[in-house]
Amino acid sequence: MDLESKDFFTDPVFNLSKKDYIILSRSYFTHHSGDVKGWYAPEVTELVRQDSSKWEILKDNGFIVDGEIDFPTYRVNNLGFRCSTDWSSGKKGAIFLGCSDLFGIGNHLKDTAAEIVSKELGVENYNLSIPGGGLDQAYRVLKYHIKNINAEFVFLFITEPSRREYFTDKTSVLVSPASFNKYSTTRKQLGDYFSADKLEDLYFKLQCEPKYLFMETNKSLDAIKYVCKENNMKLITVKNPVYYTNKESINLKFNTQKGVYGKRYDLGCDLVHRGKVFQKEVAKYFMKKL
Repeated sequence: MDLESKDFFTDPVFNLSKKDYIILSRSYFTHHSGDVKGWYAPEVTELVRQDSSKWEILKDNGFIVDGEIDFPTYRVNNLGFRCSTDWSSGKKGAIFLGCSDLFGIGNHLKDTAAEIVSKELGVENYNLSIPGGGLDQAYRVLKYHIKNINAEFVFLFITEPSRREYFTDKTSVLVSPASFNKYSTTRKQLGDYFSADKLEDLYFKLQCEPKYLFMETNKSLDAIKYVCKENNMKLITVKNPVYYTNKESINLKFNTQKGVYGKRYDLGCDLVHRGKVFQKEVAKYFMKKL
């Protein structure tokens, strides 16, 4: 379906191709499409080998089954989203927007906030969250897909405000303060298209300036609100407490730092992202706002 039929502001001056439409429609996470079982497994296995306390953390968080690490399986569709059901079926669902925390990295699907909320509502889980993504991506994928999704609610887990998105002729490029080490997604996505060093200089000097962040965040949130309103969907927002310090975020963070059964810090199977206690609390906060 072309962009004009999706209420985009279009004109021949943009000169977009069908390849460009594909880039605009998807998450960079398409390289993990299909059923993927813990792509981070080698790193976690090595950490456990080096530090036995990591095994105990995995055990306390329910990731040791029959003496083995039970890495979550991620069903990722051909657009790069963690959706086990294709919304083209027309089945009623709920839309979720956010970063890796709402995508649920490190967590089994049943323990993710998006799945918990969907089950509570009795609808399908249409999770459009993008690991590493920000409000740029949230707006883009919502704008592109909302007309094709049968939903009443859009749940937005507001991401880190400094995350930006650019495009090359081949892919989208994610940029964040952690983007510029030699292993970064940004450097890999840029390839030979543009100098990562030049982008780093521009990004930190201009695009991390507080007034810029303030205006870009407000523009993106206004745009997401507008798209939801135009499509008769109710927008529910919660700020991600990993990044924000308002009263609600502090309370949410406090509730998730009690640990698993009061023993250890709540962690996902990747030993980086928050675990199922965090996911359950996020789901509670979303449901309170319905």
